[in-house]
Amino acid sequence: MVTMPVREIWAGNARYSVDPLYSGPQTIRLAGDPTTIGWALREVLIAATLCNHATASRRGDEWQFSGDDSDQALLATAIDGGINADALRASAPRVAELRCTADTQATLHQCPDGADIYVKGEPEQVLQGCDAMLDTHGRRWPLEAADILEHAAAMRARGLSVIAFARGRLAQARPLTATDCQSGLLLIGLVGLLIAPLTLR
Repeated sequence: MVTMPVREIWAGNARYSVDPLYSGPQTIRLAGDPTTIGWALREVLIAATLCNHATASRRGDEWQFSGDDSDQALLATAIDGGINADALRASAPRVAELRCTADTQATLHQCPDGADIYVKGEPEQVLQGCDAMLDTHGRRWPLEAADILEHAAAMRARGLSVIAFARGRLAQARPLTATDCQSGLLLIGLVGLLIAPLTLR
């Protein structure tokens, strides 16, 4: 059982709720109604699956999760959103990881044309390395850090712990450095978990 459930996702300048009364894709809703998992929202779910140490296994009609509480919640929501975690992780294997600061961590994943960095952590820390964000259609969009922090503050005011996700790119896989988390990143979105401190493994 997930003890730190995801309740909100902000992606592509839209706020989605994660409704515990539903399961599967219907759990992620926009203005109270089921929504299509569009590009920006899917990118958050991908990041939440790859920059994550939790594991999931199917037992009958239920998923069983193990790992850090926040990672379990992120992975559970990604699976509900239609992500095949095993297939995704196999197609983008983790080749490096790094705790960038006390409040941020990064993982590096091999891709056919290079390597993708995924960074997660406190919004204030992650934003320092971002120079753009994803819009609803997955395009680069000018980043207004103050606006993002307002969204994070509003989520916290609703009793949520907030994790930010960002993505970067390397020409080829190599060991990660702190500098990789400090510039050239694309903000993917924010995830709000119910009343629990941010914990990173």
